[in-house]
Amino acid sequence: MNVYLTQTGNHFDVAVSGNVDTQTAPEFINAVEPLRVLKNGSICIDCQRMEYISSTGLRAFVILLKTAKANNTTLIIKNLVPTVKELFDITGFSHIFSIE
Repeated sequence: MNVYLTQTGNHFDVAVSGNVDTQTAPEFINAVEPLRVLKNGSICIDCQRMEYISSTGLRAFVILLKTAKANNTTLIIKNLVPTVKELFDITGFSHIFSIE
């Protein structure tokens, strides 16, 4: 798994590739740690190259969402591949996250 962050002002783009699972979720959390203090900003997670996400990976996304909401920061997920989108739908996370 790889996570790339780019910043434009108070907006961050996060590109995730590979699998976000039990083994890699801690890496994801560490990579997005700077975003957990972002106030009044926006975060866009691009999942175009994410192949799989486990329940542990979903939990890592929820952790980021909770801190974003607490800091008045918007979080959008975009470009979910069909297999990952299906996991978001089955778990009900499609209704929790803003997905484009």
